[in-house]
Amino acid sequence: MHLNKFFLVAAIGLASLVALPAHAEESGKSSRFLFGPQLGFFTPASRVVRDRFGGSWTNLGLGLGDVAAPTSKGELNFDVNLISSRAKEAEALLAPIGLVYRRGTSEEKKTRPYFGASVNLLVTNFRSNYILDSIPSGIRTGAGGSVFGGVSMGNRFYVEGRYYAFSKIRNFDFSGLNIGVGWRL
Repeated sequence: MHLNKFFLVAAIGLASLVALPAHAEESGKSSRFLFGPQLGFFTPASRVVRDRFGGSWTNLGLGLGDVAAPTSKGELNFDVNLISSRAKEAEALLAPIGLVYRRGTSEEKKTRPYFGASVNLLVTNFRSNYILDSIPSGIRTGAGGSVFGGVSMGNRFYVEGRYYAFSKIRNFDFSGLNIGVGWRL
């Protein structure tokens, strides 16, 4: 899908304009900007969605800046994920965009477990050529949220499990489980 490339280029451009100067000022330690890959595996909970679009989806992205380890006081952030799948007769791109609350369970510097929840706007672009569906490609929106838990290790690595719950879009329930990792170079 061409939207994957568009979102990747937009994220890199936005980060180079906004995040780099902010990161250099905030850290005070080094002006070196950290970036790195984020990889996730998503499995839809709905059997119908798994049958149409496949059971194993990918969540690819580019992480910018330090891996932020949340404090025990908690923090509110903005969050965007891109999840895609391509099957024989169908393809889908999901972009949950939301407001996220994260809270760390300790103030440990090296390894810090955390948990949180989000409220999301779901932006989708999917098509299905199955005879039962015959849905043309198009951008559609829905609502949802997620609950998650994870562990950040230093400021360069994290592992996270997240369950997304979304409203149905064209009778498809795209809710599911995402396991993701990210690291910074």
